[in-house]
Amino acid sequence: MIDLYHIGLTVETSTGQQKIYVIVSTMTMNLQARAGVFNMTQHNGLYSCIFCEEPGLVVKVGKGHTRCFPYREEKPKCRSSISIEQNVLSAIEAKKPVYGFFGRSIIKHLPFIDFHESCTVDYMHGFLLGITKKLLSLWIAGSSYQKPYFIGHNLKDIDKILTADFSQIPRKIEFRSFLLFYALPCLKDFLPGNYLEHFACLIEATFLLLQEKITPRDIKRAELLLDTFYKCSKPLYGDAICGLNVHNISHIIKLVEDWGPLWTFSCFSLKSIHGKGNVSGEVYWAVHSEKIIENEVKQLTDGKVKQLLQNILRHNRISSNDNYEIGDQCYVMKPLVKVLNIEESLKEQISDLLNTTVDHLQTLSFFKAAKIRRNNFVFYSQSCGKVKQRNSYTVLLHKEYKACDIVQIQYFLQIKEKRKTFAVGNGFMRVAKVLHGRGPSIQKIDLRRQNLVIQTSLLEEHVVYMEVNKQQIVGRFPNFVEKD
Repeated sequence: MIDLYHIGLTVETSTGQQKIYVIVSTMTMNLQARAGVFNMTQHNGLYSCIFCEEPGLVVKVGKGHTRCFPYREEKPKCRSSISIEQNVLSAIEAKKPVYGFFGRSIIKHLPFIDFHESCTVDYMHGFLLGITKKLLSLWIAGSSYQKPYFIGHNLKDIDKILTADFSQIPRKIEFRSFLLFYALPCLKDFLPGNYLEHFACLIEATFLLLQEKITPRDIKRAELLLDTFYKCSKPLYGDAICGLNVHNISHIIKLVEDWGPLWTFSCFSLKSIHGKGNVSGEVYWAVHSEKIIENEVKQLTDGKVKQLLQNILRHNRISSNDNYEIGDQCYVMKPLVKVLNIEESLKEQISDLLNTTVDHLQTLSFFKAAKIRRNNFVFYSQSCGKVKQRNSYTVLLHKEYKACDIVQIQYFLQIKEKRKTFAVGNGFMRVAKVLHGRGPSIQKIDLRRQNLVIQTSLLEEHVVYMEVNKQQIVGRFPNFVEKD
């Protein structure tokens, strides 16, 4: 890495040789790896926080003891480059840990690296596999059956809610999906109010900090929510809940202000290439193999094999006019099925949108389609075979249309002569939050119109749809960068 910074890397491009210099600006890892990389005490050790000089307290848990990091009104002293260097030198001289450091770390040789500034908190290990998993364990553990937050006796009812929507979610993102979408609707009728309100603070703050665009107002709101979550953790669950993962949320706002949304320094992107453990080798060979194929494809003569390989390598999957029809601000994905008769309930709506008469519709050619592509999103309908097990056809509208802002698409209608595309489905309206004052991204919806025809230009984004106790609920995605 030092050579890549000082000497650089020469690569061949279409415009000739280019010199690339590499610098490590930030690092993300779990707590166990952090201790090894920075030559520090483990996450349950004295002064194990990389950001501040919080010593923690040893408390009794069951038959043993653990270290907790209680909430303090007066915040611990933050670490600095000078204080860390002094701690490291003192540890080397004393041959024992000083403020959590055992000695020097090889990372210190990298240019522009400050431990307390360059290290981040991975929300996958911290928020999901750390805090969320711990709380779930407490809620259902047999040892908690006398606690007010115990809901183990309701597991069968909760499983019925989760099974329908959760069964097809890959295991690595189960906790993220549970936290962001399913937790509030599923726990609302089982978890006591103060515990649900507490957990909702983490849910809403995580959503805000995972957005693609985070405003100063979002930052301020998330800071208040996380501070409330940390402050109330001990009164609700006891000292033991305040481990280093919970303590780290007191530092997360500064990290977001310095480095961006939580997904920019998340380990989720690395999990897909975790494979055999040699991540750097796998990344290198994946890129190297793709470049080899690209060079070989250039030497092939035109034909089906060359076209297939080009389509595989191309990021934009829409490759030729054989795969789609041009629609109204969208691509209509084939196959298209000719429609001989338009339902009476649709004719008037279509004629209004086309600014023509109902009689004139008889002169037009209508085709049904199962999916379209718009703004790099593929929007599916109920008629698409891929959405039989999971609801992928519930969509948020760009703006309210005929008292609806959510639509469940039944199919798409392409009008060839007008080159217009409409979505046909049932219209809903978001009417209330699942939990008053918390989680605005998760809302109840009511059916307002059936057989609604809308322009595809109004389709904005997919939403998560679920049914809980005969209530229809949708949840918005915080971003569309994290694609699983």
